[in-house]
Amino acid sequence: MKELFPLAKTDDILAGFYVKEDGRVDPVDATMSLARGARMQGAKIFEGVAVTDVLKKRGVVTGVQTKYGPVEAEYVVNCAGMWGRQLGDRAGVNIPLQATEHYYLITEKIAGIDSSFPIIEDPSSYGYYREEVGGLMIGLFEPICAPWQVGGIPEDFSFGTLAPDWDRMGPYVEKAMERVPAAANAGVRKFFCGPESFTPDLSAVVGEAPELRNYFVAAGLNSIGIILGGGLGRVLAHWIVNGRPDVDVSGFNIDRLHAYQSNPEYRRTRTVESLGMVYQCHYPTRSMTTARGAKKCAYHDRLAARGAYFRDVSGWEGADWYAPPGVEAKVEKLGWGRHNWFPYWADEHKAAREGVILMDMSFMAKFLVQGRDAGRVLNTISANDVDGKAGVITLADGSKTSFLGSANESKSAWRMNYELLWEDRSSESNS
Repeated sequence: MKELFPLAKTDDILAGFYVKEDGRVDPVDATMSLARGARMQGAKIFEGVAVTDVLKKRGVVTGVQTKYGPVEAEYVVNCAGMWGRQLGDRAGVNIPLQATEHYYLITEKIAGIDSSFPIIEDPSSYGYYREEVGGLMIGLFEPICAPWQVGGIPEDFSFGTLAPDWDRMGPYVEKAMERVPAAANAGVRKFFCGPESFTPDLSAVVGEAPELRNYFVAAGLNSIGIILGGGLGRVLAHWIVNGRPDVDVSGFNIDRLHAYQSNPEYRRTRTVESLGMVYQCHYPTRSMTTARGAKKCAYHDRLAARGAYFRDVSGWEGADWYAPPGVEAKVEKLGWGRHNWFPYWADEHKAAREGVILMDMSFMAKFLVQGRDAGRVLNTISANDVDGKAGVITLADGSKTSFLGSANESKSAWRMNYELLWEDRSSESNS
């Protein structure tokens, strides 16, 4: 690391990761190049034309309304950045974005710095560093951010800046400069503060809106739009042209989001945590801790009384495991191996196998399938015989294995298959 970035302090570093394929892109040049390519393919680009509303009929997009009149369109794509939520509201589309202050500074020229130096990202110092016109640019992702304009982004705010809060950011700047000590001795040419929008789970918001057909969204790129833009643009284009995406989009599909996440207090609170996660370790069992309690099952208090540890599961307070009497239900330390609660989890598995349990499944999606052929159709996608009497719950096998035969044979096969899965996955989720 010292060889690649000689000005960096490295004596306290145990390891670094070098991605030689990384590069730098000038966002203005990239935008102009894309615009030129679009025009060469026949696209028309109109600047300074505000979209005031989205036109629709019978749940389908028909165009947009602009200050110069309506424009018919078979598809509409909302890629309005931090204005995306407000534009979505006009069409009844939920896009829970929230802008926050984002800081970077550019130093005066520093001797010995070179444009060939790689970009450094240092989560422990909340900073990223790169050469900028002979000086150093230091960007900051502080662990506790400041949400901006929770009530709504001004419509005339574009390419604007915010007054920097030196008192709040001073300690973070000093911490970041410790990684490249020469920065502390150089003058600050520019200290920039501008807003960027973030999502509740730090994943992008992409896809066709569940509320309105042919209304697509590409927003909430969480400060890395220049990195994600090309790939998500390709995915969205494929989705629109072919009717479905050609890659797994479940992690950033807009349909994962809920209306309550657009609540102003939720956005104000959760965004502080989600932006703070940019430079934190993303442990697989970590659950968001802010803006909790939005959805609880009817017997939540009884689960809590039995020592339940709750995780945020699709907005629900889901009981993940149960602490035994006399033990506090808390995660002692996040990590990659078995945690302090693993024995409690194993006990729950054993209880499920050998006895009877009550499991809260409120967080799971519910689909209403109606019509004369509903049972027949469901049987084609289920290993079990689900086309039974009304009012009866039937468990359908979710594995990839299919079983043929009578209902009883299918149930026996499911039971055998489950036990095989149990032997392989005894350390995995209780669901």
